[in-house]
Amino acid sequence: WRRSLLDWKSRFQNDFVFEYSDPFRTAASTPLDESKHTLRFRQAPYLDKSTDFTDNNDDPGLTGCTVWDASLVLSHFLVKNASLRIYNRNILELGSGIGLCGILCTQLHAKSVTLTDLA
Repeated sequence: WRRSLLDWKSRFQNDFVFEYSDPFRTAASTPLDESKHTLRFRQAPYLDKSTDFTDNNDDPGLTGCTVWDASLVLSHFLVKNASLRIYNRNILELGSGIGLCGILCTQLHAKSVTLTDLA
């Protein structure tokens, strides 16, 4: 699950897929296989591995072009606790990056979601 340890292509170029089960599913109403959902994100397709950004001073602004480990952990937490924390709430995500958590909140029935990041 540690995306920060992945190679360049997996981290910044390949699509990222987040799969989760509907936390509002009831066993009687929906079969388990029908309660699966998928979010797909396209990551920085315009950059290639030939560009060397090993020095922090050469940061190409990739912070919003990948899914960060903290975003992945928070997303799993939100799915497990959606009924208590997200349902019908107004959500403001600061530093949303690629937007995984905020977009997930829309799928978890938040009343409204606002995502922000540096432009």
